[in-house]
Amino acid sequence: MKRIFWCLALFSLVTLAAAAQTIQVNRDNKTIYVTAEGEAKADAEIAILEVGFQAYGTTSDALYDQTATVSDKVVSALLQAGLHKEQIRTGGISIRSVDPDSAWPMDWKKQRLYEAVLAWKIVVPVKDAESTLATAMKSGATHFSSIAWDVVDRTKLQAEASKAALEKARRVADSMAAGLNTRLGALVYASNSAPIRPGWWPFGSLNTESASLASIKGALVAPKVIKLLPEKIEEKTTVYAVFAIE
Repeated sequence: MKRIFWCLALFSLVTLAAAAQTIQVNRDNKTIYVTAEGEAKADAEIAILEVGFQAYGTTSDALYDQTATVSDKVVSALLQAGLHKEQIRTGGISIRSVDPDSAWPMDWKKQRLYEAVLAWKIVVPVKDAESTLATAMKSGATHFSSIAWDVVDRTKLQAEASKAALEKARRVADSMAAGLNTRLGALVYASNSAPIRPGWWPFGSLNTESASLASIKGALVAPKVIKLLPEKIEEKTTVYAVFAIE
């Protein structure tokens, strides 16, 4: 009997794969292991606009000059509206020869020998998104690809979600301890699993606790704007917690 018990004591190890933590199961280790999820929501603070320019031409040189002119107009208009260069990024550019589609009319086949595509990503406060989009489109951009919403400090939102998850884990563990006719003790170990998200520039190199994005001063207000309705930003996380029991 003793031999069987020592074998069990030696090989009874519970591994928390997600937490990369090993917990020994034996008579002296009185613990409760709980997994809980938590979430936190916040209003969007920044908008990431993706706008672009697309055109066709008969020669690559002429198309290059046209693209350069539009690029200068769009970027200059955004800067004059109050944006900083750090808020604008070139998402991609290409000038290439085009294989005509068989369904194109004859005039397209003659005029569309080369294609130019230029894209920008622009980060602005939510309240300036509509006027910024109008500025870009009115100054030469030909299409509005997409928009993403986010908060300045994603880490703060993840921390709030983790706190909610840990509180939930404690409530569940307390209920389990009561079912075992014992009392819940101190938290022994905890870890969380949250998605890694790249920080939106220009905040990536800043202290996110104090980072902010100033409103655009002197932004152009078009007579008509495309209404942009921001969504709530949600962060979810999973907490792995181990509590002692008395």
